[in-house]
Amino acid sequence: MLGMHVRGTALVVASAASFALMSILAKDASALDAGVTTILAGRFLLAAALFTALAGWRGIRLRALPVRPALIALALGGGIYATESAVYFSALTHIDASIASLVLCLYPAVVLVLAVGLRRERAGVRQVSALVLALAGALVVLSAGAGGQLDATGLLLTLSSTLLYAVYVTCADTVSGALDPLAFGGLLSVGAGSALLLSGTVTGRLHPAALADPAVATDVVLMAGVSTVLAVTAFFAGMRRIGATGASTIASVEPVFTVALAAVFLGETLSPVQALGGLVVLAGILLVQAPGHASPGGPVALGGSSPAARNAPPAVTSPDSLPWDGPPARPAPAAPARALTLEPAC
Repeated sequence: MLGMHVRGTALVVASAASFALMSILAKDASALDAGVTTILAGRFLLAAALFTALAGWRGIRLRALPVRPALIALALGGGIYATESAVYFSALTHIDASIASLVLCLYPAVVLVLAVGLRRERAGVRQVSALVLALAGALVVLSAGAGGQLDATGLLLTLSSTLLYAVYVTCADTVSGALDPLAFGGLLSVGAGSALLLSGTVTGRLHPAALADPAVATDVVLMAGVSTVLAVTAFFAGMRRIGATGASTIASVEPVFTVALAAVFLGETLSPVQALGGLVVLAGILLVQAPGHASPGGPVALGGSSPAARNAPPAVTSPDSLPWDGPPARPAPAAPARALTLEPAC
């Protein structure tokens, strides 16, 4: 049992680190003038191919998937998810990855507000206190900005991305439990990649030739393989061993990885006051996710970028549905109360 917990924790930590890498790769690709639309289209289409291959290897028959949930997943990918990812990646061209990651960390609090507004939940004293704590921490983080100033466009884009991701999580609840994580990830990626491919072609923002640059191609491959497919499958494999609440709590280390990677590879730093504000944000989100609070959606890990990316399906399936675990998927047992995960929203 101890070994299961250790391995589960290690998998979730690896997932958080993989998601955190997304923001760093996005800023690197942007610096090379590859273009947000081109980078994201390449990322999602490659991820779709990888998810499909993994699903086939696990014996998951795509033709046997329930039609309505599959169509909803495609629509979510092509609509909200593609838009959210493009907005977040655009924000990273204006704002530090470390600050964007901490702001995006607020999305579970926004989901709580939406759940209360839709009368799916009632907020108690703890939830309200957590929300106030998270918002206060975010204000501290944004009070100065990197280097003593904050780009207004970057802030607006980051806040918009946070809201869009919260809406995506809330909508994804409609297909929770109906699709295998690998199948959901593939459908979401197909929808997002196709939408970006179409919009990029129509607007002239798609530049496939940019992918011929070895540096850009490497970034796209890492985004798809590590920060999307590996991050999603590692998170769900870990969650099967330590539970949704434990995985959600451990996944909150993602912004820590983002800040560390941004410091090493991008030369970004947070002031001591901003670092304190970031800790306050994490404390608030952890309080939201504390045992006893049932989220309106299942674990969400696919996403891109941040405590987010981030990018994971809300479906809850058996341990055997993921690459690290035994034979093909079997019917899922009854799911416990599901907690939101701090995974990337891009």
